[in-house]
Amino acid sequence: MKTAKFFMAFIAAALLASCSDDKDYSGDFGQIKVPDTRQLEQTVSADDTQSARGVTFTTEGAWTSTIAETRAEAPAWISISPDRGDAAGSYTLKITLEPNTSGASRTATIVITCGTSKIEITVTQEGADDPIESTPANRIMRIDSRQQTIRNSGDSDPERWTSTSRFTYDDAGRLTCYEWDDTPENSADAMDEVLRISYPDAKTLKLSAETTESPEKGSYTVTLDDAGRAVAARSDNGPERWTFAYDGNGCCKECTYSGDEYHNYPRTVCRWTGNDLTGLDIYQGKEVDFSYEFEYHADRPNTPALCNLDLNALLFDVCPDIEDADFFMGSVLSGIGRLGNRSAHLTNTNPDESEFSVEPLPDGSFISFRVLNERIEWKQVGGRVTEAIWIQEVECFQKKDGKETVIPERGYTEIETHQIFY
Repeated sequence: MKTAKFFMAFIAAALLASCSDDKDYSGDFGQIKVPDTRQLEQTVSADDTQSARGVTFTTEGAWTSTIAETRAEAPAWISISPDRGDAAGSYTLKITLEPNTSGASRTATIVITCGTSKIEITVTQEGADDPIESTPANRIMRIDSRQQTIRNSGDSDPERWTSTSRFTYDDAGRLTCYEWDDTPENSADAMDEVLRISYPDAKTLKLSAETTESPEKGSYTVTLDDAGRAVAARSDNGPERWTFAYDGNGCCKECTYSGDEYHNYPRTVCRWTGNDLTGLDIYQGKEVDFSYEFEYHADRPNTPALCNLDLNALLFDVCPDIEDADFFMGSVLSGIGRLGNRSAHLTNTNPDESEFSVEPLPDGSFISFRVLNERIEWKQVGGRVTEAIWIQEVECFQKKDGKETVIPERGYTEIETHQIFY
């Protein structure tokens, strides 16, 4: 048992320490001083969510940090606080971890840099005794969605739409086909939209998109880096180009787009807090035109071991992406795990417009709608996500000469329900 081994190792370490209390463990790393270098090597059990010991150090100036993992994928399971310091002083680093649901141990290295000096903190989290493996049982096979708009006026027959999505995988568990149909009751008909994914080699993805509304097919080539992350994508039939850049923690920090002369938003900068994507800044030229802010359920983890696809991206577009492009490259690549880290938690935000205007009136006024509140509820069974429900309440008002008059009967509540099947 890993627990017993860990306990015996802890006892052995304690006995060794009791025999060596007079040893000096301090370390001088130039502009960084560490009073106890034993803190630089830490091992915790699979279910620990916080390192048993913090790391205390003193710097002679401002400092920064990065986190890298010994394996190819980025370390979404570990974060630190604080992650930087603006001045010289003494600091204690708090290390926070996600539970390790796999059977394999994992190791991350935290690098603290001050001027030309640095220290490395190695954190190893043991594998679980009863791991949750990324098996076919955890692969999403179908998502059934429905939407209803319930108006304050008391409509007896609310507006509705339904759709279904189906997913197909190869023998290696990689997604090869994503089909979407907004009329699932007509099962004999072809799916309305189909995205096919192939894997010619370790550095390339091929995407082929088609729809029943158009005889034309969209074909795209995606270039991957050594970690399997998309760094560039291009249309095989036109000038469209996407590029993606990553920070030292493996998070997508920027998306750019070119090739469409009518496209207004060629650049998106991503803001991360800890292991969650908390904001997107959308650029028009050199200036930020608008931003999205994201919130999350702190008690709802979003890990590949529990759900192979990123539902934040597939259902709610909470991911790095380019605004208003013809093809949702960011959502697709994020959804299949090819755009660096996914957010560590499930979203509580749908990046929809919070206020929008419609219906100008002859007297110079216009009718507007404003989101009063929204929320996303996630249901889980056996750790797997089985349902997501998005609810938003919308207020209607008339605006003229800076004055607003609420029209209660034109307000409505919109509800989207997504059922996930494995």
